[in-house]
Amino acid sequence: MVTKTRIVKFICTMTVLYLFAVSISTADTFAWFTSESNAHGTMVNATTNDLLSIQADVISYKSNCEVKVAVTIQNTSKIAIPIRLANYQESLSPGETYSKEFQEKPSCVAAEIQYPLQGFTNYINETIHIPLDQKKLEEASRNGHEKIKPESTGTKNNEITDEVQNPTKDMG
Repeated sequence: MVTKTRIVKFICTMTVLYLFAVSISTADTFAWFTSESNAHGTMVNATTNDLLSIQADVISYKSNCEVKVAVTIQNTSKIAIPIRLANYQESLSPGETYSKEFQEKPSCVAAEIQYPLQGFTNYINETIHIPLDQKKLEEASRNGHEKIKPESTGTKNNEITDEVQNPTKDMG
């Protein structure tokens, strides 16, 4: 009889364990093991003006409708920006300035000169438009080799060179 009671106790114990395991697995206990998190915010795309400061001016008008143009690009962001201006590539560090002078011969009736500007693998994809003064263009072509410089726009156009300028930092 002792063996019969042992068998009954064993079967009862196994039945209770089985029922306990089944009740736990179907009682929606998954919430014990997961958590929920929420994040809220807005995405704002930066424009070219937020990243770069671009200045483009005509330096001089020459004979045969030739024009000397200066383009200056300064990185105003906090990250390095790779740019391509026409066929020239450069990577601008924060605060760094890139200046380039171009000698162009547009049509004598052209209203503007355009340069493509690309950066960040075409995230920046714009065209720099430099308007031309038709009167000065015609006058320079009539006068031969005489240069006619445009009125001063408050920038030092004659100091622009074809180089990258690093910002000076006070290390004191």
